[in-house]
Amino acid sequence: MIKIGALGPRTGPYNRTGLAFERGIELACKYINEERGGVLGKKLEVAYMDHRNDPKLSAMAVEKMAKEGIVALTGENRTDTVLADIPLVEKYGIPFVISEAWCDAATERGVKWVFRTGTCDELVITKLLIPFIRENNYKRVALLLEYTGWGAAFIRTFIEKIKENKIDIEYVVSVVDPSATDFESALKSVKSINPELVIAVVSGHGLHYIVKQSREILGPDPHILDIAGCPSYWPEYWERVGDAGVGAMFFTRIHPDLKYNELTEWFIKEYEKVYNEPITKIEYKVMSIFDSILVIADAIERAQSLEGGKIIEALKTTKLKVAGGVVEFGGDEYIGTVLYHQNINPTMLICQFDKNRKPVNY
Repeated sequence: MIKIGALGPRTGPYNRTGLAFERGIELACKYINEERGGVLGKKLEVAYMDHRNDPKLSAMAVEKMAKEGIVALTGENRTDTVLADIPLVEKYGIPFVISEAWCDAATERGVKWVFRTGTCDELVITKLLIPFIRENNYKRVALLLEYTGWGAAFIRTFIEKIKENKIDIEYVVSVVDPSATDFESALKSVKSINPELVIAVVSGHGLHYIVKQSREILGPDPHILDIAGCPSYWPEYWERVGDAGVGAMFFTRIHPDLKYNELTEWFIKEYEKVYNEPITKIEYKVMSIFDSILVIADAIERAQSLEGGKIIEALKTTKLKVAGGVVEFGGDEYIGTVLYHQNINPTMLICQFDKNRKPVNY
């Protein structure tokens, strides 16, 4: 048996992300063990530990799994927990393939043990958000920003890239609590510029109330974009948002109408068969961790070794077809930048809820 570790918030307010990770792990193990015959002739096992988005719990989990002999680590969805993990993967020499935490610092620091198969703030802003603003000719943009490490990092990069790319917009920022239910004062504070686009950089349940109250306070005209994406998948969304959710947009990395390759098709069909629900009912992070595990398994197979140093050397030369497209990491020429060990071509989509409350590719 070959054992790798995974981290995520399986319980607490972000348990839906944990559920997505859990199911992605199950499908990855099924694919690798049953369809591919395992890794190095052995079955792959994934130990999944819950950190409730608490950096202290995350660090403790890494320590525990390191002592239990994991050969690699994956998962993760938050800036603060990832930054707590990195010193420990360095200490123990564990290859760390991040699935979905977007913090630029994770790869920008140049830690040889750290890779990321998902996206990052810089790529979301430069490859998705700025083109989206340009294509729709938005001139007035409001950002509601959660007060976490992710929120602070996101707005720094946003301001930097807006200036760098000479984007001619007026923008205003309001800092909010992602777990709040009342956003009246935050929305009134951005109303002064009559925004055409409201970007919610909020990963908690507060996103639901932002969507609803935006319509009540700002009216029907501004487009609303959930840049985290995941809260728009949560089962409470329509109960809390009501008709205000029609036309709302959200970030995602998966949609059933967009099949990147035959593995995407296998993944979507298998998910819907095993869990008896459409793929649009689960966060896109189900695919993110599935892809991360496939990348680790591929690196171990090519390295023909369970030794951490050999695995990271194999990871550097990854060019693997996964459910989300093709993973290929930025090499040593990118040391000191976000693209070092970052997947250079992650899939990034914007979906919009139509009048039937169905997500369609925007």
